[in-house]
Amino acid sequence: MSEQCNRSLVYLTVLLRLGILLHRDRSIDTIPQLRLKAADQQLIVSFPDGYFKKHPLTLTDLEIEADFLKSIDFELLFI
Repeated sequence: MSEQCNRSLVYLTVLLRLGILLHRDRSIDTIPQLRLKAADQQLIVSFPDGYFKKHPLTLTDLEIEADFLKSIDFELLFI
């Protein structure tokens, strides 16, 4: 498989995992409007102001996911 294909698969996998984390209760009301910015081996996710105060467990899950992704040299940042 080509390097470009491998990178694409990594990004797709990260986005899928992120979607699962954010849609855990399957309620459309809790999915925030996000802004995403991708760079080489990095994804920056911008959340609405105050989102993590209302959803502290999501913040914890994202921190765990970011630590996990470090093992494949991928940086997940959320602000």
